[in-house]
Amino acid sequence: MKRICAAVALAALFQFQNAHAECRKIVPADYDNWLGMEDPVPGVIDYNAEHVVTFGSGLIDVESTLPVNATIATGESAPTGHTYILRCDDNVGTNRFELTPDNGADIQPSGVDGIGYRVFYKRASGTSTQFPYINYWTADRTEYPAIPAGNTFVIELVKTGPMPSVSTLNLGQVARIAGGGDGVTALKVLASPVTLRVLPHCQVTGDKPLLVDFGQFGPSEVSAISGPTQPVTINVACDGPTPPNTVSATLAAQPDPIVSDFIKNGGTASGLAIRLRDVATQAVLKPQIPTSVLTQSSPGYNTAFNLEASVLRVGAAAAVPGTIDAQAVVTLTFL
Repeated sequence: MKRICAAVALAALFQFQNAHAECRKIVPADYDNWLGMEDPVPGVIDYNAEHVVTFGSGLIDVESTLPVNATIATGESAPTGHTYILRCDDNVGTNRFELTPDNGADIQPSGVDGIGYRVFYKRASGTSTQFPYINYWTADRTEYPAIPAGNTFVIELVKTGPMPSVSTLNLGQVARIAGGGDGVTALKVLASPVTLRVLPHCQVTGDKPLLVDFGQFGPSEVSAISGPTQPVTINVACDGPTPPNTVSATLAAQPDPIVSDFIKNGGTASGLAIRLRDVATQAVLKPQIPTSVLTQSSPGYNTAFNLEASVLRVGAAAAVPGTIDAQAVVTLTFL
């Protein structure tokens, strides 16, 4: 009777282990067994798999008006070939996609004010699943779960509040994959450093478009170096954690065919063109020339470009009376 009871108890113990067999990290001792598995997908074993998520050039510009909970940027790891990282034996097991660390919230804190992140597993098909989650594995034989070719890991940076003007994230390891049996890391997800720069939000205040009226004038009032002149003032207001370092202006307009530094008159008067220049420096803002730039350094939150527009004679032919009509766009760039 004692022997029968012992045999029954032993059988029950083996059934218990079989029903709860778990997945674990693949190790070198599994190599021969891995070679003999049925119908394998061609691939390789990686005993220390790591995927590094990068963010482009490593510098991200963020608009100061970006709302809270909006995506700042996303980074992605490079796709690799079919890579085996786990072993699962008999019946039921789990593959755990875990955050490291995990604060239990939808958005993980980055350690920098106003910036959080989410981590996703992205399949080659385009579908994604957010960490953390568990894959349940069921089979009646030993199998080796893998990261299929083309699958990647994605980190989404999220604005959670006011951000510093410049910050650098060094998230390091953000997630891992492990088997439920041994809990040993089979794959690490790492993030490369990234710098975020909050750009000031600036806008032109006052009338848009600016209308410049030269009034009426006669031939004696205009020459190649002087003529009817009107002020053109462009007021700029900015907000954000810090003001811009510089504000630069360039000019887009149709150049005069005779003096390309001037704006072509599209009205009925001929032999005339319009010059736009800075009042203080007398520097001419030339149309369609990227290197013709007016720059203000350390302008603060409020600044102005004080320009003047003048009608001048161009060419040797006598000017023909008529109208002055031209359009131009001044583009402002903030850094």
